[in-house]
Amino acid sequence: METKLDGDERTFSDVREELIAAYRLSLAAASEIPGNIPSLLSHAFSRHFRANMPSIRLENAEKKATSVDLEELQSKLSRITALKPEAQTLLDRARSILTDGPPLSMNVELDENMELPDALHTLLQGTLWAILMEAGANPDLEDELQKRQAYAHSACYQGHVL
Repeated sequence: METKLDGDERTFSDVREELIAAYRLSLAAASEIPGNIPSLLSHAFSRHFRANMPSIRLENAEKKATSVDLEELQSKLSRITALKPEAQTLLDRARSILTDGPPLSMNVELDENMELPDALHTLLQGTLWAILMEAGANPDLEDELQKRQAYAHSACYQGHVL
């Protein structure tokens, strides 16, 4: 027998199927929207059901999403309720991205009286660079300087002068 949700006629199985259907639709409908809605839905599923989202293949990966697809996705997401709080937060975030767009980031033109959220990804690039350098980040990703110093050190010990 299926367990009913708090005064709701839907069962856990119904919610599971609704979330899977929304995830399947989001793979195509939200593929061009920043904010990774499919990932948010997958993580919401995992947090609510304590299981991984089933693997889903898109039948028609070349099909472009339409506004109708996005409206259908919004409708599906609005029908999903009564998730565990940690899953509900992710579902609400996905809804928010669909309605309001993702949080603003660097180099975005702001309207008058509009402010960026207080977050690391909204800092100017120079500020972010300075923070990383102060924290000890190494801008030499390939460690070329270290390789040259090691070569020079070994060459000196072999009697070669550079």
